[in-house]
Amino acid sequence: MSLAALEEQTVAATQHLNEAYTQLTDSQSRLEHLEKTMGFLKEVFQVLAQEHDPDDFPRTVVQWFCEHFELGRCSLMLLEGGDETLKIAAQQGIDPDVVDGIRVRVGQGVAGWVAHHKRPLFVRGKEEQAPHTGKDSYNSDSFISVPLTHNNRLFGVLNLSNKRDGEPFEEIDLDRAMMAGALVAMSLGSRDARSESARRGDRRGQRRAVGSAPFSSSARSSASART
Repeated sequence: MSLAALEEQTVAATQHLNEAYTQLTDSQSRLEHLEKTMGFLKEVFQVLAQEHDPDDFPRTVVQWFCEHFELGRCSLMLLEGGDETLKIAAQQGIDPDVVDGIRVRVGQGVAGWVAHHKRPLFVRGKEEQAPHTGKDSYNSDSFISVPLTHNNRLFGVLNLSNKRDGEPFEEIDLDRAMMAGALVAMSLGSRDARSESARRGDRRGQRRAVGSAPFSSSARSSASART
């Protein structure tokens, strides 16, 4: 075998080894992401399994997302007044003086678009070369906005931004936000179902109470006359 042929085989073998190493590294990375995602979902289930005050639940969700995504800004918006307007139910990183006045119509703005289409919106920022807004309240233009839907019913929108040190969000962040958001929507749906069931029970109780109420004196007189 000539020296040139040997060198050619060596180069080919090196390329194959490099490709195999790259594939192995990618597989290890995917496995690590999968393991982290499974742990992430386990924590989501643990949080949702706890007993929560319905009025305090949105704040608990926002705190949990800020902690696990290392966020400086997060908001949970719920539908208000039917299905036309979103209102901030809980938030971190937004000026408290302006929160109560914020209303977003479904179909308008980022959150409104997400609510209308029931589809997430993900902007990487740096990779997509999105121009920075220059607003002091944002450390980058990378953000994630996901709809909270269950059984094709929209409950609200979850907005994530200001990742630690201005780092852009990644695809894995979007996947986890969507999975966690779906579980939050299921919890909100169960809460609404329990509330509606309680209201129906109250109405049935009221009807039974009315039906079993004692006759009035006039009704008793009328009944006696018929017998």
